[in-house]
Amino acid sequence: PEMMGMTKITRPTVLRYKGTKPEDWGVSGFVLIAESHIAIHTFPEKGFFSLDIFSCCDFDADHAVKYVTEKFGATHFDKNLITRGREFPRSLGRAVKIIEGDRQKLTVGAV
Repeated sequence: PEMMGMTKITRPTVLRYKGTKPEDWGVSGFVLIAESHIAIHTFPEKGFFSLDIFSCCDFDADHAVKYVTEKFGATHFDKNLITRGREFPRSLGRAVKIIEGDRQKLTVGAV
């Protein structure tokens, strides 16, 4: 979290999962941050992990992807960047743009 300018508010929690099939085991971890949370789920036998960085603040997603793929030695990844928390803007100006944009979408959709 600190590397991305986020504020850790809990210690990381790490849990091992043992599925009904031997290859389904994995390790998951999460940390709560003032900006929301970071969670990871790993499945070593399947060579797969999933990472979720949920933040109400902007951060450099490409930097986070580079850091994690290097740490895990990932050779392939899919990145899905979703804008969430739009209803919680930091400034009045940003709120106005969001509302105006949503109204324009509704108007276009109603035609």
